[in-house]
Amino acid sequence: MTASAKKVRALFLAGQPHSITARPLSDDDLARLLERMNERFGDGEPGWKEVPLPPGAHYEWDDAAKAWVHAPPEQPEVTEAMVRAEAARCLEDMASSYTAEERETWYVQIAEAKALKADPAAAAPLLGQLAAEDGMTAEQFADHVLAKALTKATKSGAILAAQRRLIAMEPIPQDYATQLAAAASSPAP
Repeated sequence: MTASAKKVRALFLAGQPHSITARPLSDDDLARLLERMNERFGDGEPGWKEVPLPPGAHYEWDDAAKAWVHAPPEQPEVTEAMVRAEAARCLEDMASSYTAEERETWYVQIAEAKALKADPAAAAPLLGQLAAEDGMTAEQFADHVLAKALTKATKSGAILAAQRRLIAMEPIPQDYATQLAAAASSPAP
């Protein structure tokens, strides 16, 4: 790259949006660029200034300080849809270690567990087989199922309550995902 191409890459018009080309400029590219700049802005004097290259993305030149100042991009406004999607992800994460087929039996497991707690002689074909496989009695397994159901209900309630609280805020805070994750990791009863 020629010295003049390096210089052109570091020039910008004060107060105007700018970008720095990442690829080397050929002499022809440089000539076309200088011609377009002169057509649009004149011969480059006054108003043009030479500055060092920015240290990275999201920096703006501060004329007073004669230095690049970090200017992080503005955060997009958080929407209700974003909060709902994150809450849904948190809810899905709770059950992600189970297959969809196993999750489809949860309502049967809970119903059989409640029936066994009400009447130890109640029929519980699903729990009976699962309990036997785990070396438990059906009644012991029923306690296990009900404890897990209570934990899931408590954590789901915490996530959904946080979702409702966040959606009611104006504006919705940027740390909504952190707040939902905290609700999801709240201790079980």
